[in-house]
Amino acid sequence: MTGVHAWMPRSPCDTGCLPPEPPAVGAPSRWLRWTGLVLVALAAVALSLFAVPVPVVRPCVQRWTVRAVLRCCGVRLHVSGAPVWERDGRAVLVAAQHVSWLDALALPAVAPVVMVARADLAGWPVLGAVARRGRTVFLDRAALRELPGVVDQVAASLREGRCTAVFAEGTTWCGTAHGRFRPALLQAAVDTGAAVVPVAVRYTGGDGAPTTAAAFIGDETFVASLRRIVGLRGLGLEITVLPAQAPGLDRRELAARCTAAVELVGAEPPPLRVRVPEHQRGDGDTGVHSAQQFSARPPSTASWRRTITQSPQGSSARPSRPSSVAG
Repeated sequence: MTGVHAWMPRSPCDTGCLPPEPPAVGAPSRWLRWTGLVLVALAAVALSLFAVPVPVVRPCVQRWTVRAVLRCCGVRLHVSGAPVWERDGRAVLVAAQHVSWLDALALPAVAPVVMVARADLAGWPVLGAVARRGRTVFLDRAALRELPGVVDQVAASLREGRCTAVFAEGTTWCGTAHGRFRPALLQAAVDTGAAVVPVAVRYTGGDGAPTTAAAFIGDETFVASLRRIVGLRGLGLEITVLPAQAPGLDRRELAARCTAAVELVGAEPPPLRVRVPEHQRGDGDTGVHSAQQFSARPPSTASWRRTITQSPQGSSARPSRPSSVAG
């Protein structure tokens, strides 16, 4: 039996990160979703026996299946950035954040891609069959000795012109917190000279705010996670495809660049500061304001006096003082 090693990725997120009572759909909607999942499962089995062995048809079947599963789970998929993985006609390594097992469906739903996934996924119902037929590379995170072989498989996939996706954090996080990208699997890009496309993953609720309801964390089983997700109302999945990163020569430096890229997605921009000229400042005014403060700032006494001074010569009418309320 494989033991846990010191380099195994770990996440502090557990089931305590999940919302206690997320918005849920009614019983009729749940039954419709379950019925749809059963029909998709039957169709996936039939397609795996007849259509998938044909190489030209395989990407289309993979994309149809994952999109159908997402739709039956009530997930609204939104993609920002280029909706293709290739760059300049060459295969790339997709390095994505990891929150839920839904992530492994979302990336192939954007465009055909070979996935690197956890080893036990091969035994999951429906998803396991889809993964095996989609040439998924399975990785046992606890088996450190198998890691070089997995890197070689990813490199071979890239050399053969197949875009390949890894969850570079190495494990799932709740979504409101994320880990840094691990460099091990990015070695395949360095070895082959393939560009790396960072991908940010975010889940939102019906109100558009980030949610942890879809996270697959802690000791939760796949069945328990599936039951919760099927019952969620208004679940959105946002995939942000970022500009490609050159592989360079150092996988650790590459991982740091990709981590920095995805961390900028959804971050609040720094406030815009406006410096007011000295002759326009009032008493006690430092001259530095935010753009919002500056736009709402009433005319200072100095500017009112300047208006009087600059009035046309010979005019007997004294200019009225400007009002602080726009007319």
